[in-house]
Amino acid sequence: MKKKGFTLIELLVVISIIGLLSSVVLASLNTVREKTRDSKRITEIKEIQKALEVYRATSGAYPVSNASGFTWARSSCVSNSQYFTALAPLVSNGLLSTLPIDPVNTSSHQPNLCYWYFTFNHDGGNCGATINADLYEYVLFFSTESNTNFGFPVGRTGPAGPTYCVPGPRRE
Repeated sequence: MKKKGFTLIELLVVISIIGLLSSVVLASLNTVREKTRDSKRITEIKEIQKALEVYRATSGAYPVSNASGFTWARSSCVSNSQYFTALAPLVSNGLLSTLPIDPVNTSSHQPNLCYWYFTFNHDGGNCGATINADLYEYVLFFSTESNTNFGFPVGRTGPAGPTYCVPGPRRE
């Protein structure tokens, strides 16, 4: 009489196939999550850029990035940074509900994944080899996790991914 059921080898084969398929799905899911966070970064940078333009239209100038007005606003990686001080008028004037922070960097554990706001004559002067940032009223920088080309000039590529430059209008 033949017994009904599965042998140990059949069970092990099925378990290994399920494990292999689940690892492939999880790897794909991580890539999708990275791309989703990168899309959020681009959306937030564009929101900042639009808010800056409305602020300039109503006040006649862009927010300066520090007390002297000619250097860079430290990144959104640090909660008490110049980034939040310089761009605070965008929130106080109702142009943004809050200043965006990188979706991964909520506790400054990823110092390369941040947003930066520069006004003219900032440290470095360039956005990679493609843009002389001093020619623009301001430059926004942001880093991504993937190496996808988003259509922005690349300033540098670091361990977390490339850093992109979003120049404002040219200085007159």
